[in-house]
Amino acid sequence: WIPELVTIAGAQCLFGEAGEHTPYLSLPELAAAEPDFVIFACCGFSVDRTVQELLRTPLLADPLWKALSAVREGRVFLVDGNRFFNRSGPSVVDSAEIL
Repeated sequence: WIPELVTIAGAQCLFGEAGEHTPYLSLPELAAAEPDFVIFACCGFSVDRTVQELLRTPLLADPLWKALSAVREGRVFLVDGNRFFNRSGPSVVDSAEIL
């Protein structure tokens, strides 16, 4: 449902197709796509937990990450994946509005 939500929000989902599992993604693949936005909706994690996990990874210091225009221009967002994005249900309307 994530690709469908992205489409409803008026954007193009660069990774993943409707009805399919979203593939694992490497940083070089992300960088090659040069997305307009990056949204972290980590499975089972609140925003606070997502921040904690991100701070433990080398991602934020990686030159490829820092070079993304979405990063340089402040278009990276963390959302409550556990509450809004990681399972379908009544909150899917809220999920579309968030996007």
